[in-house]
Amino acid sequence: MESSVWKVAQSTSFHMGKKNHRGRGGGFNAELNNRMSPSAAGEILTIGEDFALRELTCEASAPVWAPRSKIATEGRELSSGGRQVKEVNNVPLGRPGPVTPPRGMIRISAGDFLVGRAAAKANIPYDFYLDEVPVTNKEFYEFMKQTGFMLNHPSWQFTKFIRHVTTGARRSPNHPITMVTWYDAQAFAAWAGKRLPTALEWERAARGRNGRLYPWGNDFEQSRCNSAESNLGRTTPVRLYENGRSEDGCVDMAGNVFEWVDDWAAIPRMSTAPNSEKVNRGASYARWAEDLVSWYTESDPPDLRMSDVGFRCAWDSQRTD
Repeated sequence: MESSVWKVAQSTSFHMGKKNHRGRGGGFNAELNNRMSPSAAGEILTIGEDFALRELTCEASAPVWAPRSKIATEGRELSSGGRQVKEVNNVPLGRPGPVTPPRGMIRISAGDFLVGRAAAKANIPYDFYLDEVPVTNKEFYEFMKQTGFMLNHPSWQFTKFIRHVTTGARRSPNHPITMVTWYDAQAFAAWAGKRLPTALEWERAARGRNGRLYPWGNDFEQSRCNSAESNLGRTTPVRLYENGRSEDGCVDMAGNVFEWVDDWAAIPRMSTAPNSEKVNRGASYARWAEDLVSWYTESDPPDLRMSDVGFRCAWDSQRTD
């Protein structure tokens, strides 16, 4: 019998991790929940010395538990219900752009590859680039610092998120950013001159051309990733598992954190409502080897904040055809 996946949620949409009740990993979610509980009203927070202090009011909210079941989505469901995705946010994929990619990105070449549980043949007809590692606490902090993103929002849940980002940037700058919604990820990507990858692009980068089950090969190896087998119960620095690189050279594509991608889920996990959940890939520190296979897919409402979900960005190379 397949075990249940639970998520700790708060009614204000400030949600905790994709909690997996398989006997391990629960302590971190509880610890994070305590650490990020709203403090007294009127607490003054700041981000960066060049920002004025902002008075942000916090209000407590009781946690709510919501049961979830996991659905493993096969390759035909990874591209908007089988339709070929040709554009993201009304921007054609493979569009002309600067010749030189941003630093820290890996070129993923066009062509055929294997996708999904059944290792079906698929094709991406354009080259693209993908971040070598997930976006880090430090990088997201710099985004907020330079743009003022969320800093003037009056809601207490954003106060908590700002505290999460600033604390993470100070204590764990090279860990992947978490607690970001899909919309946060989109905002960062646009600011960086990038975009979120499609689910097919993400899987191509994770599996290579020959459909590896894991980024490094077909056999699970605990030493190559941060999963529940590691018994850490938390994120790790994005370059800690260099030996877990994919065929093309991307790191952390199995474990550590789930990663938002652009696609709407063809089969949402929480309801039958269309366009209600966004896909995330790669599993996390709280999941076991069976969920770390590169074809495995989950989805969540795009406004959720989860302690084991982050993202990485894609970028389009210049087309020569």
